[in-house]
Amino acid sequence: MIKMNESKNKAKLSNFTFRKALWFVPIAFLIHLIEEIAFKFWEWESNYLGTDTNFNFFIMFNLILMVLYFVLIILHHLWSNRPTALICLIAFLGVQFHNAIYHLFFTLYYGVYSPGVVSGLVAYIPLNCVLILLAYRENYINKASGVVIFIISGVVYWLYYLFFGEIVIIVFLIISMIYLIGYYAKSVRTSK
Repeated sequence: MIKMNESKNKAKLSNFTFRKALWFVPIAFLIHLIEEIAFKFWEWESNYLGTDTNFNFFIMFNLILMVLYFVLIILHHLWSNRPTALICLIAFLGVQFHNAIYHLFFTLYYGVYSPGVVSGLVAYIPLNCVLILLAYRENYINKASGVVIFIISGVVYWLYYLFFGEIVIIVFLIISMIYLIGYYAKSVRTSK
């Protein structure tokens, strides 16, 4: 009886794909936003980090991120290939995994709750670990490329947050589109 249940569970898990798991990204993001809004993250950030973020900017920026999430997920659903998986991983690890690290670091540094730390630790980190494992299982990444993607996503996040702001996201999107166009141009040339 136990053996049968184990095999059923393994079969269910084998049907859980990277493509399906991507739909949990906006759900985790929404949970994170609810925590940040409920505890007024923009005020915390202003008080502790001296930023001039206000509620309107916070909402607008996060709405744009949500739209970008859906665009990236839909691109991967349309093509389900390595380039779209890599772009999704870099974007989602950058925004979610490293954001959870941000909240945890500042909670520990200041000794005061940073709104977003709970959802970051409970939703973002486990979900992004699952995404990495599924991407590995489905051969979108190998161990070396997984490490590189983790580093790139961190560089993108911290360059955005610490130094250059929204321009980093724009540059990332432009580079991603160039990468996709190059990938498809190469595949068209090699198929002739």
